[in-house]
Amino acid sequence: MDVLFKYRYSFLAGACAAGGSFFGKLPSFISAMNLVHADTEQPVAGYVYAEFALVQLLPLGLMLFFNICNLRYYLKALQMTQQTLTATVLTAASNYVISVRMNWCSCLSGTVDIIIWRWHRAYISGALFSMRYYKGFKQPGS
Repeated sequence: MDVLFKYRYSFLAGACAAGGSFFGKLPSFISAMNLVHADTEQPVAGYVYAEFALVQLLPLGLMLFFNICNLRYYLKALQMTQQTLTATVLTAASNYVISVRMNWCSCLSGTVDIIIWRWHRAYISGALFSMRYYKGFKQPGS
């Protein structure tokens, strides 16, 4: 577990990148669902503006926040590792796994589940393969 502690910033950067991607797609996804209706008979005059702020501006602000956190944690991950390839692969793998799961749970059906898990297995095995060549990595049982 000590080797995973060294790469914690890579995993955090991937999670923040997945959050930024999710909140970047959220306004168009909500607009496509037609949840916001512009009726002429609104009970309050500012109702349309509040709805616009919640549907469009809040996800935009969260996307910017998560992308800034992604940049910060990725730079820390690059500083913590000896090779940039390891930090990049771990960040991309965790970003892919988390973002596919978040998008699948929110808007896709379960028919692509087998294909998604095959790609998960390939990404995770590639990440473990890159961590294997770190000299401090200890195999289980050795």
